[in-house]
Amino acid sequence: MLKYVEQMNEVDTTNVKPMAHAFDIVNVMREDKVINEVSREALLQNAPEEENGFFKVPKIN
Repeated sequence: MLKYVEQMNEVDTTNVKPMAHAFDIVNVMREDKVINEVSREALLQNAPEEENGFFKVPKIN
């Protein structure tokens, strides 16, 4: 492995631009849109316990 890395260090990369992928890829994810916004009060109705507007959960030691 080390010999391979040494060999790679000998390659002239002067005019090579840095890249993250070998292929030119584009983000294919959809836009983030809020569809069904639920109020905090409605969400906290499902909480077994609530404190200061947040779910209260057991302390982890």
